Amino acid sequence: MAAECTSSSLVRWLADCLVEAYLDDRENVGLKPKTLDWYRWHLGRAQKWLEDAPEWHALDILTPAALQAYYRSTRNLAKTTRRHMVAALQAFGAWLEKEHGLANPAKRLKKPRPTKELPKVLSPTELLRLLAVLDDESPRERALVLLFLDTGLRVSEVASLKRADVDVAAGQLTVRCGKGNKGRVVFFFVQCGNALAEYLATHDHEAVFVGERRGRSPDPLTDNGIRQILRRLAARHGFTDLSPHTLRRTCGTELAANGVDLSTIADQLGHEEVTTTRMYTRLADVRRREVLRRASPVDQAANRSRAFQMYWSFNPSDPHCGNSSHPFISGQ
Repeated sequence: MAAECTSSSLVRWLADCLVEAYLDDRENVGLKPKTLDWYRWHLGRAQKWLEDAPEWHALDILTPAALQAYYRSTRNLAKTTRRHMVAALQAFGAWLEKEHGLANPAKRLKKPRPTKELPKVLSPTELLRLLAVLDDESPRERALVLLFLDTGLRVSEVASLKRADVDVAAGQLTVRCGKGNKGRVVFFFVQCGNALAEYLATHDHEAVFVGERRGRSPDPLTDNGIRQILRRLAARHGFTDLSPHTLRRTCGTELAANGVDLSTIADQLGHEEVTTTRMYTRLADVRRREVLRRASPVDQAANRSRAFQMYWSFNPSDPHCGNSSHPFISGQ
């Protein structure tokens, strides 16, 4: 029994060493801590399931059959979670193949098809209402929301933004630690620039967005701190969702709806592939379809015709009934 425990512990230790070597390598090439935590969680979950399964052990994370069995066990998970899981396992397998000459054990795993449901964005009415209520908010809240809406920055990019990275006069800022550790120049415009200038005049910290605790020097806002500010803002004004990513997607959708080409949107949002940006044209198409549906010439004419028929049924003595110049028919 002791020998079995020792053998099991050794196998687990070897598996852990392999995963940690992979994560160390990914950190060296510039992956962010949150991305590394995401890989660690998915790989650790797979190891734990294999370790608990009687026919497998933790080191079987190197074998295709074991990963197929683990994949089948996750059928009850959300599609998005399973897609992330497969991505993590395939990235680990690709590293094994490249660095150690092992066959990629996750190569045959297939990501579930993404859901056809479009992600949440603010409607034009919600966007106008949000801009209106910002007049009653503090300079920080106003600058924060307008920056998300005008630039489409990620929450991590906003949290790490430094005063020296923002050129209000030029209407641009530099993202120095974007996704994949890639920097880019992002543009903003008059209203956002005015809000940023007003807010930056309220403090002298090197970070752009800071806390507002009384009696102590301010600390830079974290990702979670920004999310909490937006949640409180949403609760105060009756919005169901004002998350950073909803504001980012709203920015992309508005740009697409206003005719900005995909390449420019991808550059502004920091997408590596234009294919990632195509979602915003789909969201813009949904909005365009709704506008056109309400203004359909055929449907509008049919509605006027039905209204005329109802009017005629109640006013049979009207001499204009049956006349194409009648206001109900002509649309005048």
